[in-house]
Amino acid sequence: MSQTLFKRTVEGDVIIELNILALDQATTSGFAVFNYKDGKASMLDYGKMKVEGKKYVEKIAGIKKWMIEIVEEYDIDAVVVEDVYYMRNAATHKKLSGLLYVLVTWLYENNIQFLVVTASQWRSSSNIKGKGRTAKKKASKKYVLDRFDIKVTNDESDAILIGVHAIEQLNEYQWGEDASSADIVFDIENSSI
Repeated sequence: MSQTLFKRTVEGDVIIELNILALDQATTSGFAVFNYKDGKASMLDYGKMKVEGKKYVEKIAGIKKWMIEIVEEYDIDAVVVEDVYYMRNAATHKKLSGLLYVLVTWLYENNIQFLVVTASQWRSSSNIKGKGRTAKKKASKKYVLDRFDIKVTNDESDAILIGVHAIEQLNEYQWGEDASSADIVFDIENSSI
């Protein structure tokens, strides 16, 4: 079986090379760019981006434009985005849901593979635990510091771990049910960061 959306990166069922953009989507978005090649992953870039604008539709347009620029700059093959979680503020929930669907619609229309993951999915992959949002954010930053030896913001750490989760899912796809995150080598020395 062959993955048609990964035309230039897949031979048969084996992913050879893939550039992945991971997004912790909001009006201040954390992002991380990874290259996965021959069973090794390296982080090419990470950071956060804040879009200015008075109207939310201006912010959504700005985030979409920024994402397109990143996709083109890094020749992105796949994008993984954090899903919108339930929140009590209905207006904010609607805005974040709108942003998510603007982004994934553009990816779909441009034949770029995408994956939407919940916070509980990516946190589980990295064993991030804690009571409440603050404790989980702190644990996320500590995980990134311990594993990658970089100090990051909350948004950046979330995006990095969203990317790690996506790469671990590729690992399961490539090597079957017995694969684990230990099989992926994060090549820190050859990262561009």
